[in-house]
Parts: sequence; structure tokens; C-alpha cells
Amino acid sequence: MIEFIKMSHIDVTYSETSRSDITGSRNSSLEDFNLQLLHGEITFLIGLYGSGKRTVKEVLKGNIEGFNGILYIDGIPCIGYNRSWAVKKGIITIDTNKSLVETLSVAENIFSIRRHKMFGLIFQRKVIYDQTKRLLSQVYMECNPSSPVYQLTEFQKQLLCIAKAISSGVSLLIIDCIYASFSEPDLIILKKIIIDLKRKGISCLIISDKPNELLRISDKAVIMKDGTDVKILENEEIQNKEVISYLLDGKLPYPLSNVPRAHILGIYDVFDALNEMLWSDSNYQGIINILRKLPDGFFKKEELDSLDEWFKTQQAVFIPENSYELLMWNMPLEDNLAVRDYKKLSDAGVINKGMLEYRKKEFYRRFNLDGSEEIEDLAHVYKKIITIFRWEFKKPKLLVLGNPIVNIDILSSDVFKKYIFSLQEQGIRIVIISKSVFSIKQLCSQTYYLYQEELKMFKDKIDILELSATQTE
Repeated sequence: MIEFIKMSHIDVTYSETSRSDITGSRNSSLEDFNLQLLHGEITFLIGLYGSGKRTVKEVLKGNIEGFNGILYIDGIPCIGYNRSWAVKKGIITIDTNKSLVETLSVAENIFSIRRHKMFGLIFQRKVIYDQTKRLLSQVYMECNPSSPVYQLTEFQKQLLCIAKAISSGVSLLIIDCIYASFSEPDLIILKKIIIDLKRKGISCLIISDKPNELLRISDKAVIMKDGTDVKILENEEIQNKEVISYLLDGKLPYPLSNVPRAHILGIYDVFDALNEMLWSDSNYQGIINILRKLPDGFFKKEELDSLDEWFKTQQAVFIPENSYELLMWNMPLEDNLAVRDYKKLSDAGVINKGMLEYRKKEFYRRFNLDGSEEIEDLAHVYKKIITIFRWEFKKPKLLVLGNPIVNIDILSSDVFKKYIFSLQEQGIRIVIISKSVFSIKQLCSQTYYLYQEELKMFKDKIDILELSATQTE
């Protein structure tokens, strides 16, 4: 394979006032970073939180101008590299779906970016729809071209973005697994698409904070730490254990396999059918209906009959995947830890500041933090924990967590697991509903999967993945 892109000795330094990218996420600096991408090569870029992965992506997208070092494309140094360069060279990123117009149809979204190639002509609708169907078939997606985008699932929107990229002549497809948060069934489809693109000579750069199914088909893995590349593993060297070892400098705080699993019940949502419904279900009837399908043993009969009352009185709490987005960045930590109490406390006209201070100190003590961090500076895992920690003082009878480990890196996931297990030891029953087999297997000792609105006993991960694959073909 021939060299396509070479990043040579790239340095990027952020001031505290300019660390956020255009998506609002905080980026990390790069120091003497080097990366070589070949035509038709699949590269897996992996690193823990704060290692600089997203900064690499922003450089390639042309969103960071004036970096030190040289970026070569097809052997030519790109002086003044910017977004125009990236568009011209076919460098396209799949992450947040922001390039889609929700009110337009699938076909209109694809062809809106090709208007300049049509010389202003308006083709017959049938021709456009036929071409749209052809493009969608290349991403294994069945959809009516006239359907509005807002009717699509999140993963279908990501597939549509890939179809748009193919239509516009993509040369390098950057897939950000951190932003996109793909489930195992999603990754099966992505594997097929990426392999097809490789055969056409299109390069793929996969960005992730943990190993996933796409690592297996990668030609090489580039491991980042502290803003630079620390190790490159070629295809035959790529093993999950090897990657994790280099991610953590070969020094695990404790063996990952020795973290015990508490008696926590897991429900694997095979097709991620529940996520949107659970988020918008203010009466929790969807969750309650699922819990009532569980076999005898987890709940007593009288408890099942009381689930409606539990949720109404906050004896049962549902914490969705994106709960951390509801944190108040302009409020101090202790107020965020107690924000769920405000409605009740305001009725009495009193806020117990002593209790708020205690909760803050307990949070810092529990997680060995020094107390100087602002909310926005905390690692993602602690933002996620805050949304659960503030309920801990209420001692709920039941916690239902939606996709709890999404966007949490490998090392931090152990912090999260130990915290969840500590809640179980306090007598709080926990149900985890997740689109990730990885999350379920880490946290749960008893697992079911949701299939055709029925809960079935979880037998084997491979069986589930094969089941998912047959449903998406």
C-alpha cells in the first residue's frame, strides 16, 4: 500500500481559553505526534481519556490551524492546512451526525452536498431515488429515500453519513467510536462497510478509548498517551491484552479480571430499541413493563405491584445514558450533588448547607480527588458518578442504569465498577439496561437479553452477536 497521509512531529498547545473544539469537548495537547496512514489501510487509534485522540481528529479535519510540524498528503507538504484542504482531499468524519438536516429526506441529505457536481440541473426523482438506494445498499441500510431523517435511529443516521461520504468521494473516513457510541450489532455492520471500503482503496481511521470489534480487522493499532504515539502494533501483534497493557504502561492498578461482579441484573438491549423510549418515558411505564417480565426471584410479587409507586416516590430511580449532560456547569460541585433534593427542600424554604458540604467532602474522599477540580475539569467517569452519587443518600430500593459505561475509558471503567458494587453492598438493587455486551459482562452476574419484546436468558456473547447480525442483513 502507498502512503496517503503522514503527520510528522505535530505539536498542538492549547491555552485554557481555547481548549474546546467546535463540538464543545475539551481537547488535549499533542507533543511530537507522528502518524502514517496508507491508502486502503485500516488504522485503530486508541488512548485513554486526555491522551489527545480528538486533537488528532481535529487536526485532520482542518479545524486546528497553525500547528507545529508538517502534514503530508500523497507526499506533498500541506502548508496552511485547513478545512478546505480536508474537504478537497476527501477527509470526512463520522461522529455527531451534525451534517444531516433532520427535516430533509434521506435522498435530499445525500444529494444536497453534490449540487455543485450536478451543474445546477434537477434530475428526475426516480433517478435520485435509484442512486440513493444504491448508496444505502453499500452501507447495508434499507430505507425509503423519501423518509425524513428525523425518523431514523441514531445508528441509521450514522450510516447515512457514511453513504454521504461515499457519494462525495471520501478518501479517508474517520470513525469516532467515542462520540458515536456504537453497540455490538452496530459494529458488526461497520466491520462489513469498512472492509468493503478497504477493497476500494479508501483509508479508515478508527478512534476509540477501548478495544472493540473493529480492532480485529485493523491493519495496525496506534496507541496514544499524553499527547504522543507510544506504540504501534501491526496486525499480527494486535491483541486486546497487549493493547490494554500499553494503554496503562503495563502497570494495572489491579488485574481487570479480578474485579468481582456483584449480584447485579443486566438486560442486553440487542438493537438499542429502548434508549430513546426510556429517555422520554416520564412515567417510567416502559421500564416497569420490562421489570415485570423478569423471572421470579429478583422482585417479590408485592414489590412488582408497587413499582409504579416506587418510581413516583423516588424509591426507584432511572438514570439514563446521557444524565451527565444535565449537570449544571455554573454551579459548584456540592449543589450538583444535591440538585435532586432542591424541589423538596425549596418547599420548606430551607437548604441544608451543612449537608451539601458533607456530600462534597464525601465525594472527594471516596474517589481520592483533591477538591480543587471544577465540574467541567472532572474526568467523564466522575461526571457520570455524580448523577448516581446524589441519589445514594436517599437510599433508593432500586437503581435502573441505562448504558452506564458508554464513553468511559478502560481504566476509568474500573473506578465506575467498584462504585456500582459498593452500592449493591449497601443493599441497593441495581438493574442495568445496555446496548453493550461488554458493559453487561463486566458488571452483571445474571443477564437477560431483550428480543422481540421478550426477556430471554443470556447464554453466550457469540450467540447474541450472531443473532444480531442475522437481523441486520
